[in-house]
Formats: sequence, C-alpha cells, structure tokens
Amino acid sequence: MTGWIIAGAVVLLIWLIGRIPLGAGVSRTREEGNRIWLQLGPTSITLYPRPKKTRTKPAKEKKSKPAKEKKPKKEGKPRKPFTREQIVTLVRRFLALGLEAAGSFRRKLCIDELELDLIVGSPDPADAAMDYGKASAALGALWGPLNEAFRVKDGRARVDVDFQQEHWAVWGRLQMTLTIGQLVWLGLRYGAAALNILRETRRDTNDAEKGGRNDGKAASS
Repeated sequence: MTGWIIAGAVVLLIWLIGRIPLGAGVSRTREEGNRIWLQLGPTSITLYPRPKKTRTKPAKEKKSKPAKEKKPKKEGKPRKPFTREQIVTLVRRFLALGLEAAGSFRRKLCIDELELDLIVGSPDPADAAMDYGKASAALGALWGPLNEAFRVKDGRARVDVDFQQEHWAVWGRLQMTLTIGQLVWLGLRYGAAALNILRETRRDTNDAEKGGRNDGKAASS
C-alpha cells in the first residue's frame, strides 16, 4: 500500500512540474548573434551560447620546463553564407514546421513576441526590386497561416533591402509562454527535425561548392 502511495505522489509531482509555465525564446540579431534562453519568472537562463567558465581557484605554480615548439593550428575555412534561394527555403521549412507543431496543440500555444526581418542584399537596384517582390510574396503567404495557428500577441514581419550587402540575411526574435511539459514534448518531437533542416541546407551548400570546383577542374583540363 505504501508503494502505491509513493508512486502516486511521484506521478502527481511530475504532472505538477510539467504544468509549470515558463518562457522560452530564440533570437538572431546583428548584435547578439544566435541566442536561446528560458525565462522562469524574473530569471533568464541562457541555453545557447553557453557562458564561458571562469576559473575560481588560483592556478598552481608549475615547474618550468623547456618550451616546446607549438605547431601552428590549421585555420578552418569560414562557412559561406546561405544564398537567397536557401534562405527562402529555410524560412518556408521552419515556418511549416512551426505550423505543424502549433496544429498539434490546437491554438493552445501563445506567442508573446514574434519579429521577423528578411533582408534582401543586392547592390543592383533592379535585382533588388525583383527579389524584394519575391520575398514579400513568400513571407506574406506564410504569415497568415502562422497567425491562425498560434495566438500571437505582438507580431511583426518586414522585408527590407540592403544595397551594401551581396547576400540575404534573416533576423528575428521569438518569445513564447508554455509549460515545461509542452517544452519537453516540442523539443523531443521537433528539435531533431529543425536540426536536420539546417544540416540538409548546409550540406546542399557544400555539395554545390564541390560541384563548382569539379566543373572548374574539368574545364581547365
């Protein structure tokens, strides 16, 4: 009998913890870069990027040893930015994933703040005008269903042109209130899918780059 009481108390405790509301957010800005955080009351916990660990204990003095020649570290090649087609594809796939997640909750999820800035980078005014129209049409087609699936308190989407940039960029901020149980369920079901979308897009970029190199070698030979 005591075992059943303990088991029931544990299940009740887990259910109560799962019902605790908390805030969760993700942002991508020029100033902070990519950031993911949790908001529990007045306390904000940053999940990504993780803060650097600071040493609290004084370092022990080590015996001096003859200095060894350090081999120069190989610098990794910087990742190329996404193309305009890839950015549009990413926005569409991520919004479609968000709509699928929202549909499973039937408008029980509430978005407190949603900002999305799609920057069209092109030094050519004619190309920028054409790209602006395409980006506005794509964003407008997805913004309506997104507001129907979620309860959005404060939402804004904007397309802008930057003649100083050659590549497109996406900046935004999403902050929502949900329970711990909903957060765990979303992370387990849709977290891997979101990572796969990024990996597939990045792999397509690398494949296209390799294909261009091979074509160049074939032409030179």
